[in-house]
Order: sequence, then structure tokens, then C-alpha cells
Amino acid sequence: LDDEELRIKIEISPQLKSFAQCQQMFGNSLTVKTSGTRPAGVSLPIGTGATFVNSSGKSEIRIKKTRQQLKVLGLLPYMDNDGVNEMAWMDMGSTDPSQPSNLTDSEAFSSLGYQFRGKATGDTTKTLESTPPNSVPSESFFKAAGCEVITVEYGGVAGKKRQIMNQADYFYYSGHGHISSGTLQGVFSPNQLASYWSRGLNTVILSGCSVMNIGTFRKKSFSSSSKLKWALKTVGSSNVSPGLSWIGKGPKYFLGYCWTAPRDNQGAAGIIAQFVSDITIDGTDVIRSWMFANNNNAGRNACAIDCSGTLPMFWYWDETENGPVWTGVQKGSSLWP
Repeated sequence: LDDEELRIKIEISPQLKSFAQCQQMFGNSLTVKTSGTRPAGVSLPIGTGATFVNSSGKSEIRIKKTRQQLKVLGLLPYMDNDGVNEMAWMDMGSTDPSQPSNLTDSEAFSSLGYQFRGKATGDTTKTLESTPPNSVPSESFFKAAGCEVITVEYGGVAGKKRQIMNQADYFYYSGHGHISSGTLQGVFSPNQLASYWSRGLNTVILSGCSVMNIGTFRKKSFSSSSKLKWALKTVGSSNVSPGLSWIGKGPKYFLGYCWTAPRDNQGAAGIIAQFVSDITIDGTDVIRSWMFANNNNAGRNACAIDCSGTLPMFWYWDETENGPVWTGVQKGSSLWP
């Protein structure tokens, strides 16, 4: 993460007599590469600031670099808003495309075609060594909302690939959501974010049930059976507005669902494909693109929170009268909880 130091450890066995001997045998510098910003790498002298330790028959060179030092070296963009359109995603679905929840919606999102800033899936056959690299879903990946792969080479030997935060402009999440807890997959929540999502992230799409909901606006359009399910899902909980917790976390736009979200076998991949097509080909803004993409039976629990103005706006499908009507309600009115 960008509030942590990069720590490099070079291990040599059997141990050497001194740091000078190490430099004489293997060189005075190492090469550090980042997959997106500096794939050719930069040469980094290992003398000043390095620590040399002999222990248990091994020699270790330990080097620390701050985020600012990495920026000065050109390994990461100097400014968070670097003018490069970037995308990243995390999908908790199955690798089997025949399963109700799979990876086809994220694959559709990838057709956005922006600069790749990482993906995280449960596909155990793929790693950071794969093409493209595949991360393990984690809290740190969720906080980073985008990364590059970083490698270090010294003495002709390359270390294992690791990740370093470089936040994307568009971040897509696909997985389960829970209205009463407001969590994704029962693990990820806005409470974990602090200010992490304020590094240039513009638009977040949370393709999971309920976590974008605010108030009972959408509920008014429910059938009796859906109202019963709502009551059962929220029994004993005072939280029916988990969407409020995302406001102020950094991004201008949050897109998602205020009740059940369509699974991949219910058209989710097609919804995402249309959304991506609208914003890349037609130039439609993300709120309207989300509306158009979800204007179908499977998608009308879609909602959006627009945080780009002075007061946030909540958008949802109202089907109580002559609907469906894409309706916006601004925070500050008496209608907001």
C-alpha cells in the first residue's frame, strides 16, 4: 500500500565476509522494474542506506524505500492523477463459466481497454507470474484498487514478483453483498478504506447485492414477496442504508445495486458489456451508462451515488407509477434517511 515502505531483501548463501565482498562479486546496483510505469527498470545503487547482515550461514542486504523515493526514481507516477485511464477489478466468482456466479462479468469489464492495473480472482491456476498477472483477493488489494507488479534483479538473478499500489481510475468488484452488514463477501467494507480510495479513483462499480442502497426508495416498487424478503433480510438491523457509508471515501461515482444484483447467468456480463460500450464508444457519462445498461428486468435494482457535486445524489429505478423511471434524490432533502 502507498503508506508503507518498499522493503527489499537480497539473500546470499553461503554467507560472505563483508558487504564489500558482496559488491565485488555481484555488483554495486540492482534493477527495479514496475510493470506499468517503468517496465525497463531503473538502476538502484545499493551502497547508501543499505544494511548488511550475516546470520545463520547467510548474508542479507536489506533496503527500504519510501513511496516518495520510488516516485523520484520514476518507478511510480509522481502524481496520483497522472492523466492515464486505468482499470482494475476483483471478482469472487467461480472460474467455471457454467456456474451462476463466474468471471464473465469481469471479463466484460476488461474490454474497457484502459491501462491494466491488476485483477484479483480465486483462480488458483494463475498467479502474478501469469499473463496477465492474477492476484489473490485480499483486503490490501481492495484498499489499493489497482496495482503494478514489481520485480528486483541483482547479480543476474530476478526475485519473485510482488505487487505495489497504483490506484486505477475505474475499479470493478463482483461478489456477494449484504444489506444489513453493508459488507462485500462478508469481509470487505467501507470501514476498512480510511482515505485509500482518494488516490485518483474516479468510479467504483460494486456488482453485489444491496450494499449501495439508501433508504426505502427502491422498496416502494417491490412486490409483496420482495417486501417480505426485505423484512427477513433486515430483521434486527437498523441499517438499510449501507450506501451512506461509501459517501466521502474518495470516488466521484459509485455504481451498484440497492437490492438483489443479477448473477452472471442472469445477464450480468451483458449489462457490464453494454455499460463499457456506452462510456467508451458513445461518451455517455457513467451514471447514464449504468442506467441504460440496467434498463431490463434483471437490472432494475441498479442504483448509483453521484458524489461529484456539492451534495450527493442517489439514483434508482422507480416503478411505482408509470415506471420504470430513473429517479434522482439529492442529499439534504427530507427524503434522505
